[in-house]
Amino acid sequence: MMIEIPSLKERPLKEKLQFIRLFFWIESRRLNAPVLVRAEVIRYMADEEYQGNVGQLKADIQVCCARAFLDGRTKRRSKMIVGMEALSGNKTEPISSGEHSRLAELVPEDEIFTPDMPAVTTAETDNGWDIYRDLEERYSALTKEGLKENEIEEKLLREIESSFQLHIRQVEEASLSLEELSHITGSDVMEMAKEVYELASQRLPYLKREMIIPLAIHLKMACERLKQQERIVEKGIKNLGELYRDEYEAAKEILNYICKKYYVCFYKEEAGFLAMYFHRFQEKHRKEGCVGVAVVSHGPVASAMAEVANSIMGVSHAVGVDMGIKDTPVQMAERTMEAVRRIDQGKGVLILADMGSLLDMEEKVKKETGLTVKIVGRTDTMMVIEAIRRTYWTDESLETIAKVLDWKQFSPAKRQTRKPREKAVLCLCITGEGAARMLKSYLEERLKSTLGNVRIITKGYIENTDITELIRASEEEYEILAIAGTIDPKQTQYPFLSVSEIYAKEGIRTLRQILKRHFFKEQNCLQDVIFRDLIFIQEDFAYKEQILDQCVEAMAEKGLVQSEFLLSVYKREGMMPTFLKGGIAIPHGAENLVTKPVICITKLDKPIVWDGFNTVDLVCVLALNEKSTKYFEQFYQVISDEIMVSRIRSCHTPDEIYGILCNYTKTVK
Repeated sequence: MMIEIPSLKERPLKEKLQFIRLFFWIESRRLNAPVLVRAEVIRYMADEEYQGNVGQLKADIQVCCARAFLDGRTKRRSKMIVGMEALSGNKTEPISSGEHSRLAELVPEDEIFTPDMPAVTTAETDNGWDIYRDLEERYSALTKEGLKENEIEEKLLREIESSFQLHIRQVEEASLSLEELSHITGSDVMEMAKEVYELASQRLPYLKREMIIPLAIHLKMACERLKQQERIVEKGIKNLGELYRDEYEAAKEILNYICKKYYVCFYKEEAGFLAMYFHRFQEKHRKEGCVGVAVVSHGPVASAMAEVANSIMGVSHAVGVDMGIKDTPVQMAERTMEAVRRIDQGKGVLILADMGSLLDMEEKVKKETGLTVKIVGRTDTMMVIEAIRRTYWTDESLETIAKVLDWKQFSPAKRQTRKPREKAVLCLCITGEGAARMLKSYLEERLKSTLGNVRIITKGYIENTDITELIRASEEEYEILAIAGTIDPKQTQYPFLSVSEIYAKEGIRTLRQILKRHFFKEQNCLQDVIFRDLIFIQEDFAYKEQILDQCVEAMAEKGLVQSEFLLSVYKREGMMPTFLKGGIAIPHGAENLVTKPVICITKLDKPIVWDGFNTVDLVCVLALNEKSTKYFEQFYQVISDEIMVSRIRSCHTPDEIYGILCNYTKTVK
């Protein structure tokens, strides 16, 4: 089979520029230093014809970076600058006027490449940090799904805030200086961002100066939209005025002033985004005399939830208490009491405990600390946010807040006396238990290899019986996993399979999947090998090498694999690409180079070609050894489940992906 790969000369100009920027970024990482490349250098390379194709382009970039590095050392420059003097090409013909004009438009200014941020080039910031594009795409998708306008607005508002936080985090992690950033945004936009900050500081005295850098990038995006006459989708944004009232009023006045001074005409919806920046970067004083919030869990989950919730609410109120996996109940109680004593402000402390061993310690903590506490036995990030809102900005009592948040409202006494419920599949028959018993026998025979400790129970009801009450009575004794029967009882919390489905292959297959998910929840220990900071969501990666480099480098930095692990991954990929059916890749390396078992996950917004033919959008780099069989089996169970994979693909943040993979462990939700 012959596969013709187009030469650089035959490729579109934008694609050629992508190669150039990628190779400069690789050199920046290799040298572990920022690289400033003059605009004329990039234009020259984009117009050059390389006989050796992509390989020669990469080699030339390596050579010119080496020259620039040596030149900088000789002249004792603090920055590495690649100018025309670093080039070694033999170009004799000047760039044509038409091509020069197009290149000037695509490469308007010098560009900076930094080791930790592949998206710093002008073109890549346009694509990678465009909150407008995300908003428009989600609005179109939700509209096609048939959601009502009010549902779209509510969903978009949550997603805007989530996307906004991710955008801010990306910019903050880049660690760019104002001078470096001005090369990307242009000096005019940078001055505009500085003035917005100064004006806002007069209205909002606790505004942090760190706002300028992400705001400058955002304003550059806004200016680009104006040039292209692209108006943003208004849905979801208009509600920001109600959410951040003070900030929104300040944003409207400042936007009006900026438009007049800089002769730009931003759309009025831009005030909503400015309000989000003002809210995010306000350093509010700690409110005294309110109910304290402590989040407790095994592993680094509690501190992560508290950090995210505090960041979104703009305070530092919730405190995370991370317990060791091997901590005893006594040790956990001691650490919890220590946190309670530290954060109590006189009105008690609300403890959001995602750990069964702490649920029954409320009286012990009260007695030994002498303080008022309430323990709620369930938590997630949204619940922590709500706890902060109620404790920080309302005068509700600890009792009231705990009662509202504890959705099950089980008191510690009830938890102590309630017996563990057996797991069951409920068979229902409309006239009596006869048909249900037949169905039970059939299911027990077909599912005997997968039932395990799950029971098949039967219930019959007559026409006047309340089905809801019948199911509730069953719930007292059993934890229902699914319902099968002749009529759908319309209980949305349980999967329902009709008799006709059960007697077909598809129904049995579906029920087996439900049982497998149950056992996955019971036995899952993936939190041992999956970490939030090793889950990536990438919008602009186009090559598998980018993904492999990022994942293995991140694992190596945490000391989980040795430095040679990356080479072993590439070797195995060369021997046999690791593509799985369903758009998933599971690259892996040599077991002897694994220090601690780990799985690193990357979800791509756009599929990439993995092995020359198949495309993937979910890449799971496995660093497992001979003792990691149970982890691989559990992880393979997830990626073999179409529903689980579909849920992962719908995620927008690493936290959401982590929740799906580790949500059902006994210690982590």
